[in-house]
Amino acid sequence: MYSIGLDIGIASVGYSIIETNSGRIIELGARIFDARNSDNNKERRDSRGGRRLIRRRKTRLDDAKRYLDDKGFENDKALINVCPYSLRVKGLTEELSKPEIRKVILHIIKKRGVSYLSSEDLDTSSVDNKDSFKQAVTKNLRQLDDKTPGQIQYERLKENGRVRTGINQKGKYQLNVFDVASYANELERILETQQKYHNEIDDKFLDFFTKDGYREDAGLIYRKRPYYDGQGMLHKTVHTDVGQIIKKTENLQKIYLTNLLVKILQEKYVRVT
Repeated sequence: MYSIGLDIGIASVGYSIIETNSGRIIELGARIFDARNSDNNKERRDSRGGRRLIRRRKTRLDDAKRYLDDKGFENDKALINVCPYSLRVKGLTEELSKPEIRKVILHIIKKRGVSYLSSEDLDTSSVDNKDSFKQAVTKNLRQLDDKTPGQIQYERLKENGRVRTGINQKGKYQLNVFDVASYANELERILETQQKYHNEIDDKFLDFFTKDGYREDAGLIYRKRPYYDGQGMLHKTVHTDVGQIIKKTENLQKIYLTNLLVKILQEKYVRVT
């Protein structure tokens, strides 16, 4: 019987193998390597974050489409060139057809806003003129007092020829950032109006899209996995650095460390049985 010990540091791994019965040291040593610098991984982290956002957005849209298909809100290709912002404004007070309701829901669900909205919370590290950025945040907050994000965006599209963040046709900076609660409130108001015309839109329909909750209890627009849950694809096969294929992620650390130690000892021509 052997006992294996590891001392893992940020720039080294110490190891030892001891015969359990006699206490005799079979092998010991350390592997030294360069400490990792997280700053060098920024580009990779940003790319991974971008892929994650795209994947989650696609999942939201796929779930919304399946639900709408089941409820009879089918897609109409004739609406492909219809401005979604105009439909969002119209839907607050007037009847929309089922395909128009589908287009509105998918348009709001797609980007759904951020979970915060203040000049203190928003990241200004990549903004050249931070004062203009903070002024734009303040302007958005004030406009949300009596308007929905869709109303604000449609006005900007008509007056400034632009919705997205950046310099508009008038040469002024505008920020297209609104919080998720504002989008959820807009979608809820639209669906409550459309309830008068479409019996399929009941309370369950509203909850599926706009319910403010946590995890599985949250509506689609609020659905968000807590950061401490870790990666979202751990149910799939994971490949470790030493080539071991692992399907049960709870054993990942144990198997990885064991294989790493075996690899170290093999390089030192020590045979472990």
